[in-house]
Amino acid sequence: MKAKYFFGPSSDEMCYDEGYWYDYMFDEGLTSLVVCEARVIRNADDFWCASFHDMYGKGGCGKECKRYAPRNGKNGICKHNRPVYEKGNKVTLKISKP
Repeated sequence: MKAKYFFGPSSDEMCYDEGYWYDYMFDEGLTSLVVCEARVIRNADDFWCASFHDMYGKGGCGKECKRYAPRNGKNGICKHNRPVYEKGNKVTLKISKP
């Protein structure tokens, strides 16, 4: 099952998986939280590097990068290349108190 990602109530740049937001709600003593769904931007000019935790433009990854590691072990897209997301619909996450 593919993980769902959400932008927080005050976060415009970083999105986190559903588990992160449930842990946040538990730590803060919240029973509900309004977040925005994260939608993948198809054919984006940028990508997220999971190794450096930063955004780069297409073509900014390759043999000149010290952490470049092709997914197929030979050449092509790096295993650290991740998609870029944009805000989607607002969603309310809820947890019930025991």
